[in-house]
Amino acid sequence: MSVKMYDAYRFPRGKLDEFILKFNKVCLDEVRDLVAEISLSEKTIGETRKQLFGQNRKVSASYKDGEIELIWVMAQAMMMSKTGQNFPFHLDCSFNLWLRGRYAYVQPFVVNRLHNLLQKRLPKWCEFYGYWDNTDQPEGVSRASWEARKSIWAELALDDWDRTRLTHIVLEMKMPHLNGFKTLLKSINPDEEWCDKIYMAATSLFYQMEEKSEAERLNRRSLKVG
Repeated sequence: MSVKMYDAYRFPRGKLDEFILKFNKVCLDEVRDLVAEISLSEKTIGETRKQLFGQNRKVSASYKDGEIELIWVMAQAMMMSKTGQNFPFHLDCSFNLWLRGRYAYVQPFVVNRLHNLLQKRLPKWCEFYGYWDNTDQPEGVSRASWEARKSIWAELALDDWDRTRLTHIVLEMKMPHLNGFKTLLKSINPDEEWCDKIYMAATSLFYQMEEKSEAERLNRRSLKVG
């Protein structure tokens, strides 16, 4: 049986609450910075305004260009999350968790660029605990420790994936009403009214995009049948 758990960690199970709080902060900070770096052309901003507000210039004028950019990115992220695509607007963050003995074992699912930064940003008591069987063990890991990792991951995650697995979700953009969307917005601007304004516009744009995507899918299907 092939065992591969490339991005994984373990830590004392008594630290679970602390780990969750740290993981949440690291993910939200990184996603907030990622969103802030995205810049749209004037053309895209104009087209997005037209999609959202039509000819209602008064309402459109109440949104700054930066807010339109944020709304557009949030809507794209919802589409990426729903379709399972990872690029370029994948913002979902979560982890799988297994408890065994004195330790908690974690497999993160985070924005692409955070995978490489996670080891540096997590507490030192959180040990990188990945395993793969297609190369030798990393430098500094003994053969006995490497084999122990193999046995643990085979037992926890591969023998019966769902038997004892728990999942913690920070952001799941395809379900913005449930997980993290408002938390992310509040990390950008804590004003409740502003968060509601962005949330409503982003979900409206998402539903328009979803409807258009479905119409195009049905049109392609009818062309094939014809």
